[in-house]
Amino acid sequence: MKNKLVGMLLAVTVSAPAFAAEAKTCDDFMAAFGRAAKLASGKDLSADDASFWKKQCAKKPEAEVKKDTKCFGAAKVKDDVKKCMN
Repeated sequence: MKNKLVGMLLAVTVSAPAFAAEAKTCDDFMAAFGRAAKLASGKDLSADDASFWKKQCAKKPEAEVKKDTKCFGAAKVKDDVKKCMN
């Protein structure tokens, strides 16, 4: 039983990065998110904020990041950005 559990944990640990967003996807997300943040606040993201959000992106599933990127990329007004955050 212990070996089976260790094997399952190892399989999940090794395969988990395969589900995370790729660097190119996160770059696209950051471009859209940065533009949306400026639209919402009138300011560019700080370097610390950009670093934080890029790290968060890398932890999320690829499909979820692409969905968020599409939403932020399509945002035209502050209310559109708020909808993407929900």
